[in-house]
Amino acid sequence: MRLDQLADRTGLAPRQIRYLISENIVPAAGGTRSSPIYDSSHVSAIERYKDLRARGHMPSQIKMLLYVESLVAADGPIRLAKGLSLNVDYTLLDAEATDPRAIGDAVEAVITTIIAKAKEKSNAA
Repeated sequence: MRLDQLADRTGLAPRQIRYLISENIVPAAGGTRSSPIYDSSHVSAIERYKDLRARGHMPSQIKMLLYVESLVAADGPIRLAKGLSLNVDYTLLDAEATDPRAIGDAVEAVITTIIAKAKEKSNAA
């Protein structure tokens, strides 16, 4: 479908759809630059965006959520920052008994210690 058809189907203005594409909230169009083609994946992404907005999420929060989901969906380490990756073994993770806040607190303590040691090494050099 064309952009105007996607806009009619989703209720968003073409300009807003282009913005969502530029922010990687909606995937880029297929086809060619002069004849872009949109499909059900674009409709789904826009509907999800609209649902999250209706729940009160800001566009920046939605973008971060989608980014985190893409990291988790990828196979391998999750890059958190330069030089810092998270490895998760989903086969060992007990999703029912795991408290994300406790994990977050533990990770924060570990990262704070690592950064302090890195600063010490940097100052000693």
